[in-house]
Amino acid sequence: MPPISAPQRPSTSTARRGRSWHRTAGKPVRWWLVALVIVIAAHRWIPDTRWLMVHMVTLGLITTSIMVWSQHFTEALLHHKLPDSGRPRQIVRIYGVTVGTALLIVGMLAGWWWLTVAAATVIGVMLTWHGLALLAQSRTALPARFGLTVRWYATAAFFLPVGAVFGTILARDLSATWHSRLLLAHQAVNVLGFVGLTVCATLLTLWPTILRTRMRDDAVRLSRIALPLMAAGSLLAAVFAVLGTASLTAAALLLYAAGAATVGWLMLRTGMQRRPEGYMGWSVASGIAWLVMTTVLAAWLVLTRGVETSVAQSLTIPFVAGFLVQTLFGAMSYILPSTMGGGPATVRASLAAMNRAGVYRVTVANLCITLFALPAGVLPSWVRALVSIVGPWSSRPSSRS
Repeated sequence: MPPISAPQRPSTSTARRGRSWHRTAGKPVRWWLVALVIVIAAHRWIPDTRWLMVHMVTLGLITTSIMVWSQHFTEALLHHKLPDSGRPRQIVRIYGVTVGTALLIVGMLAGWWWLTVAAATVIGVMLTWHGLALLAQSRTALPARFGLTVRWYATAAFFLPVGAVFGTILARDLSATWHSRLLLAHQAVNVLGFVGLTVCATLLTLWPTILRTRMRDDAVRLSRIALPLMAAGSLLAAVFAVLGTASLTAAALLLYAAGAATVGWLMLRTGMQRRPEGYMGWSVASGIAWLVMTTVLAAWLVLTRGVETSVAQSLTIPFVAGFLVQTLFGAMSYILPSTMGGGPATVRASLAAMNRAGVYRVTVANLCITLFALPAGVLPSWVRALVSIVGPWSSRPSSRS
């Protein structure tokens, strides 16, 4: 398995330029993280905080991170470094998404639909450009064993503009029925399609690297099965949700869950060779487990309650906190120390610091997500009431997702 931390052994000046590019490209992630902390601290005085926090995570943190690191992994897996002349265009795309997200937030909070449309268009164009750039780089590189991953990066990038269309329509005043249908389609394309496909394609090589073990011989073959199932399930779930067909929407979600479970099975078998030892491994594994379980739960809720109910809204937090945030933090806990330089001793010390009290941290995080994020009726009411006494989570969320 090729190393994913760097495409080749660079010279000192080249490594310095590479770290400089990563620092420049990664600045929006730090900005959004600081902004998210501020919003969480002041959430009682900010309107629509639930919608705001969800989109700060999904567009600000997750999407920006995907654009930075999918480019990094593309260069590593194809052994084809992006020339310095291509870096400014990459920066434009990343910062374009940041500007688009900021405008989207302003448009939604101010009720300016024209600005919401413009912002969603900017975000969709930047992601389409990103996907096309990855495909172009893949075509100019020599054939590589893991070119499959890069192609799925590009495919996943094309999902987000579709989800942006659904999100733009959601910004209008809609009936409860259409709001529920489009919200489910929006999440199916963006969370399951864009993020889910990108994450699972990355784990083909990242997961064995985190565990410091060899990739299983059947990893590529299983990925060729799992990723198409996930892509088809995501798109079909969106289509059938818009059409209001509950049984077919549930079937499409189960199809997606089967693909994600295949990735989880591959991760489990790889983990049997060497189990996770700290925070990063257990956090990533927990994120994938939440992806599979929440998708299955979504299918069950759609089948029993219908597409027109608030299924998507009730599962926003499990998807965002359980899957997205845990996977992001776990992966970044490994990637950032491995790419920041400083020599092997510095990298080992940084990884050890990231892993400190890892099992405890992951356990507490997952207990909190379980208690607070599952929809009403799944947990006994006395459990939710008991937990609400000791936490700030009893405040009523916004009606938006």
